[in-house]
Amino acid sequence: MTMLPTGVKTGDQGGQHGRGQAHLPVTVDGRTSMLSVTVSLPSEMNRSARKNFDAGPEAESNEHLPDGTLVIIRESGATKSGGGPAVSWNVEAFHPDGTRVTVAEWNGENGYTFRPDTPALTTDQLKAIAVDPAWRP
Repeated sequence: MTMLPTGVKTGDQGGQHGRGQAHLPVTVDGRTSMLSVTVSLPSEMNRSARKNFDAGPEAESNEHLPDGTLVIIRESGATKSGGGPAVSWNVEAFHPDGTRVTVAEWNGENGYTFRPDTPALTTDQLKAIAVDPAWRP
């Protein structure tokens, strides 16, 4: 994945879990996280989701880029309700053409080792992956 920042090492890809979706472990400075990237081609459903996110209760924390892309950044904790120390980070980019890119990172090598700590990639790095123009058709 050429969009990853310099110095990032990738493990074996977890494979595609459907069209437009891939999972792989990433390691930076000894910290390993599981990275998931999902790309949804332009659709009415993506346009509708963008409108809902842009009008939702957390809309004030959304970022609108000069090219018209809407960026949403969230973090979640380890509990079912999402509370507790953060163990996952999620960046969604709704591009003006209707393409939706979701980049999610879980702090741990696999689904059984998630833990609170500093993730391998920062939310700014996740955002850079999500807004990269290469995702658009």
